[in-house]
Amino acid sequence: MSPRTELRLHFSYHAILYALGLLFFCGIVPEWGRWYSFTLHHRAQTDAFLRGGLALSHNPGDLALDLCWSEGGVHQVWGLGIPLWRLPFETLARAFGQPAFPDRLELGLFMALVAYIVLSTWSIPALLRDSKPARQATDASSVGQGSVAPKKAEINWMQLVVAFGGVVLSLLFAPFMSVLRHQSSVWQEVLVFVHLFGVILMCGVITLARNPNWGRFVGLCTVAGLGGLVRPTLIFYGLGTVVMAGIVMVCSLPRPARFSGSTRTQMSMSSLNGRLLLGACLFILGGGLLFVTNRVRFGSGWEFGHSLNLNCEPSGVALYTTRFNYPFCQVPLTEAARELFGALFLASKSCNGTNWYAQEIFPGQSPTTRWRQFTFGTYDLSYLICIGPAWILGVWLTWKWLSSVARDFAKSGCVGCGLPPVCALLIGWSLLASVPLAVFYLRTPVIADRYMLDFSPAFAAALLGLWWWMVEDVTRRTVFSQWILAVFCLILVAWQGSEIALGKVESGRLGSQTWKEVLEREHTLLGIEGHELLPTEYRVGNFSNLWRIPYNCSGWDETNGRLSVSAIFFVENAEFLELELAPALGEGMEDTSVTDIRAKVGLEFLDRQSVIRTKNGWIVRFIGPKQHRYQRGVQPVFLATVSPIVLAKFVGTPTPWILKRLSWRAEQK
Repeated sequence: MSPRTELRLHFSYHAILYALGLLFFCGIVPEWGRWYSFTLHHRAQTDAFLRGGLALSHNPGDLALDLCWSEGGVHQVWGLGIPLWRLPFETLARAFGQPAFPDRLELGLFMALVAYIVLSTWSIPALLRDSKPARQATDASSVGQGSVAPKKAEINWMQLVVAFGGVVLSLLFAPFMSVLRHQSSVWQEVLVFVHLFGVILMCGVITLARNPNWGRFVGLCTVAGLGGLVRPTLIFYGLGTVVMAGIVMVCSLPRPARFSGSTRTQMSMSSLNGRLLLGACLFILGGGLLFVTNRVRFGSGWEFGHSLNLNCEPSGVALYTTRFNYPFCQVPLTEAARELFGALFLASKSCNGTNWYAQEIFPGQSPTTRWRQFTFGTYDLSYLICIGPAWILGVWLTWKWLSSVARDFAKSGCVGCGLPPVCALLIGWSLLASVPLAVFYLRTPVIADRYMLDFSPAFAAALLGLWWWMVEDVTRRTVFSQWILAVFCLILVAWQGSEIALGKVESGRLGSQTWKEVLEREHTLLGIEGHELLPTEYRVGNFSNLWRIPYNCSGWDETNGRLSVSAIFFVENAEFLELELAPALGEGMEDTSVTDIRAKVGLEFLDRQSVIRTKNGWIVRFIGPKQHRYQRGVQPVFLATVSPIVLAKFVGTPTPWILKRLSWRAEQK
């Protein structure tokens, strides 16, 4: 067995131990047999794949928190990537007569895969010192002296310290550990996969830089394109990966002068452009798959389900801000940037639980109404102290490299220009992902600590780039490098260890279940055949729970007609939408107007046809949906009852509006 094969075998054992250790010590699998997720959405999606479809169910009665009713089916909004990862394991389990494959073990297998990739990427160059420069030096020394026996592989201590940092900051990164220790629900589980998938892309860039070849380039671009299926924000990481991979391949081209007289020739520009275009197309193909599945599930390729998912948040503000206008989109850019900075680096000790609209949750928070939730620790100022200099270092190294390229090109006019430092590639990859993520989160209507975990792979890459440069610089400059590097390792372990130990984690985690408990909670998915028509209208006192659709009439008190800032109604075969409204007795209407009332069916805004003043109120009529897919079948209607300017006034209180009747179809005679 070759040393490389033996090492890979050892890495496999260590990767499995790493995954099992995290599952146990983070409480994800607290005991034998309790290894099924408390939330069943990914399992339901995998079951849908096995049935040959995308919808979890075709019965609106199967709706649950944060699921949505769209295109005639119940859909989940957490992506198809994780259910696709689960699919072969579920298929295998059922082929052997088992009811299911444990969810937590599927997560553990992905952890083990990523751990194996990390260990192979970082540790093999350190433990097997057999790089090309060493072989070239041997060849040069043997000229005119006969053959020289090759040197025995030896440990590269500098690379070993680099690998140590790579393993710690990739697999034991404190923010990543925080999300593992937090409530193991579907919201956190997705972020675990985000970090690990980002680490795979980062390792792919490093591996390509060490050994550039077009096969690896094509494979990396293909994997990068699939990230959006796990979570849409991974598209930014995929784009950064394709850019860095393209730079590596262009810079690794051989120079004509160096290979003159040999059989190896420079690749023509047309061939180079073709291969780069192939990689870009494979990346776009993955995005195209995401676009198509979004179109099938939600009716638009640009919709990820977050403008359709349902909840019963009492104030209705979260529903309002994700369907209609939201005040935070109007705040000055400086105010939005200050809030994002606070959410990233100043909220590590903040905790607001379900008090989503509290003020002063963290320093820098804007006073503007926005849904916010912070329940576990992510980053603090110590990360900023390291990440800021890392980005500055990356810009400086890139400038030095570009200056060298410009001088070289001016002298020889060569296409090949030599690779930039790998630490610069890491930091550049970090910046390419972090900047669009920051732009995206500047204006989103909701923000939470778990969303900040989208930055985790990028921040880890920046820290790794800084770590690599520091280790190389110390090794080059001092004879006491081994002692200094040992101190570096101790500092890194102490820093990340303290961040893990002192990190805030809200109590009351959901934990895991046995299969018996899963069966007790799992809904039987029913077909829509035999579904009875909904009525043609809702009136005060006619309780909607008779139709057994969860979240129907949410935001509307059916006993007295009071409306929240937003409300959900399910209608069927809508021809129009008509609301009979009245003001609440004893309450002024100075902050509201009947023209503030807006309506949507699914993703389509309805045009207001008329407003008729009556003796006791108004009748507001909207034209029926124009899109054919919203004209037939059961559809969700979303109402907004106030303008975004006064939204904050009605957080936790009903609006002055009373809805007496909502109708959508003429009575059948």
